[in-house]
Amino acid sequence: MAYPSAYAVAAKLLTKLGVGELALPVADRSATAVEADSLEARGLAAYHVACALLRLDRPEDTADLAVAMAAWPYGPECWTRPV
Repeated sequence: MAYPSAYAVAAKLLTKLGVGELALPVADRSATAVEADSLEARGLAAYHVACALLRLDRPEDTADLAVAMAAWPYGPECWTRPV
């Protein structure tokens, strides 16, 4: 889990520095690098993506991500957000 951790640290630093345009792809890379069966790692990666999305003033995307991650353990049928 070394690479996801390095990406997570970089995403957090970029978000804190206010560089959301760079933080988002780094956070996304962290999310794709985590182990699929590690719920904690997936949650941490999603948190960094959400922070980057909020920095970019994209609250709707952040809400969609939060709902999807909350429903993730329950299966893909829960991944869609009711309109």
